[in-house]
Amino acid sequence: MYGIRRILKLNGLVLISVVVDSRYESSRYGVDQEKAPINKSSPHIFMFKENLERYCFTVPYYKKLFTKSGFKIVKEFDVKEGKTWFNKEKFIPNREPTYRRFLLQ
Repeated sequence: MYGIRRILKLNGLVLISVVVDSRYESSRYGVDQEKAPINKSSPHIFMFKENLERYCFTVPYYKKLFTKSGFKIVKEFDVKEGKTWFNKEKFIPNREPTYRRFLLQ
């Protein structure tokens, strides 16, 4: 996150797209995973066709990371689209990765 801050102009905006840990997408953990644990020691690992490992953390982890790094979350979007993008591919049920986009300042 430090590198991003260095290249931004004063009051500049940055768009970040993250892959979210889908293990906590249920009503048990709240509407926006607000009751999910911050799983920084055991993130979900997602691998797709290009065989790149992506570490997937919970939404509260990303929000805390952004604010702790000095960014202000201007907008969070593509929540609904992020939960349905993987329907065309075959993947383990209840493990489909979701994504979110954050606009930070």
